[in-house]
Amino acid sequence: MISQPIKNRTIDFLFNGVIAVVVVLFFGAFVYYGFIHDDRVRDESVETSNTAIRQYIANQTMDNVKFALDKLAECYALANTWVCSSENERAFIKALATTSHIDLLFSHGLSTASDLKHGLDINESSAMALYTGKVPEVLFLKANAMIRYGNIQEALPIYKALFLQGEQWSVATSLRSVFKHYGCIDDVEIWGEFTAADVSRDTRPPGSAYPEQPRIYSVDEIVDRRIRLRNGEFITPSPNCPINLLIERKASDPEASAP
Repeated sequence: MISQPIKNRTIDFLFNGVIAVVVVLFFGAFVYYGFIHDDRVRDESVETSNTAIRQYIANQTMDNVKFALDKLAECYALANTWVCSSENERAFIKALATTSHIDLLFSHGLSTASDLKHGLDINESSAMALYTGKVPEVLFLKANAMIRYGNIQEALPIYKALFLQGEQWSVATSLRSVFKHYGCIDDVEIWGEFTAADVSRDTRPPGSAYPEQPRIYSVDEIVDRRIRLRNGEFITPSPNCPINLLIERKASDPEASAP
């Protein structure tokens, strides 16, 4: 017959053993789900996103683009946004822009729009310049892309249309940057009606800045144009702004504006 002390020690040993096993299992589960599992889920999401993007690039159908954007959005929720499309981002953006599937990013309000915007607005000017759709947000990116190519004659009508649709602040921000580059100081001041910003990295024309042009408007004329601008009239560049000469010369040489 087992004595009571031995029995108690045995029970204590088994109890402590069970506690130790539970602690080890709990710690192992914590490590796995806290670190290893999350890393695996993240890696799988990144691979799924890039695979879906490759599939869309190879076959640019509506079903494929919706699937790719869904997987990209899921990946953005788990991982660094850069890795989710890192393998094929340039080709992906070009495919979205040239098929107008890029409209889906904005017309459906997908979260991926804001994450891709840097690539759309800065890195992929050549793709955005090819956009043929009608979504205002994307047209604004197209106009910015045209500016970065020096194609002011193509960008200005887009900015005007967007301004008349109510995008005064965004248009003013871009145009003030353009006018400052070309030395059109009267125009910079006129378009200051909507914003104080006068330099935008999104609308930086090629080359170095032009010399400042002489002022041709009086204070009263500046005020008048600012009031007209505020009332919804799109004010064209001042007569001595070099933009006018660029537009005239490129109108006579259409091939000069090709991206």
